[in-house]
Amino acid sequence: MAEQEIERNPNWTPNELILALDLYRRYEGNPPGKGSKEVVELSKLLNKMGAQLSIGREDFRNPNGVYMKVMNFRRFDPVYKAQGKKGLERGGKLEAVIWSSFADDERLLFDTASAIRANVDAGLPIGLSRELNETFEAEEGRILTRVHLSRERNRKLVEQKKLAAIKAAGKLACEVCSFDFEAAYSVSGVSPAPCCC
Repeated sequence: MAEQEIERNPNWTPNELILALDLYRRYEGNPPGKGSKEVVELSKLLNKMGAQLSIGREDFRNPNGVYMKVMNFRRFDPVYKAQGKKGLERGGKLEAVIWSSFADDERLLFDTASAIRANVDAGLPIGLSRELNETFEAEEGRILTRVHLSRERNRKLVEQKKLAAIKAAGKLACEVCSFDFEAAYSVSGVSPAPCCC
């Protein structure tokens, strides 16, 4: 009789870990329990993300697993460690990356987690196309990378933004450094090269 393979859940993605860290930080290192409304809601959101990506079972991120992953962040938390505690020592390497990228910047963490939630709730197709799979994945993960690239590559949005900028300022200039494309290239609305930003 052949031994049955145990189906393992896929590794946690940067998007999932950002949402888990957001929950951990909102409760200052003391997140609510496994059966809490917050943990159950996060579990449902992660499963919705998994369904959109066609990975995992319907409940592959169950509340127990979500709670455990949230608690994995304690091993990095200086406040927790200052109490002479260690936290769970085993966990993924990506948890350390997410912690170092977001734990000290509450605004960035909140904004990134909010953007991920909003795009999942909006039903954005978060699976990357073949073309996008061949590009890098930004720090904030697959969902926000896809949103950024789809907006950046949408010619209609680009043209609308250029027209709005010209209408507001009377010229097409970089909103960061005020680089004037027309003055530099003598061609209205066309820039053969980007500004320094």
